This record gives sequence, C-alpha cells and structure tokens, in this order.
Amino acid sequence: MSDKIRELPAVTLSELEADVAYFDARLSLFRERPESSYQLAQVKAYRTLGSLLSSRLATLGGGEPDASEAGLGRIEVEEILCNGLDGSSAKPG
Repeated sequence: MSDKIRELPAVTLSELEADVAYFDARLSLFRERPESSYQLAQVKAYRTLGSLLSSRLATLGGGEPDASEAGLGRIEVEEILCNGLDGSSAKPG
C-alpha cells in the first residue's frame, strides 16, 4: 500500500453553483409536504447540503454577494409542513 495521499480535484465555482441549483430543483419537487419519512429525509439532506455548499460558495466568491448578485449561490426554500413525519405535528399559524 502506498503512503501517498491522493489529492482530490479542485472544485470550481461553476460546479458548486450547479450543485446548489440541483438541490434547489430537488427541493422544488416537494412543494407540498413530503408523503413519507424517506421524502422528509431527502428534504433535510438537501437543505443541509445546500446550506453547506452556499457557505462554501460565499467563501470562495470573496464573501457575501453584493445587492446586484443577491440570491446567487444561495438556496431559498419555503417551509414545508411535515405533519407528523418528523415526530411533531405542524400547527397552523
């Protein structure tokens, strides 16, 4: 076995932006509440990954975007009511 550590290829900004867009698209499929615990797990995973990638984009892009770039490299998600799927019950506001 080799002691050499394999380096991962560098990730470009456009690749990260594409990943963020993918997670945004996947989340848009859940406009209604998730129908199963599997779908709820997907929503949680996509939110977490999207948040991590958005943070990484902000770091690589030199910080927070200015007003002309507001929303670029970020995932904006509407809240999904998960009536009982996560062990809690959603109450109307």
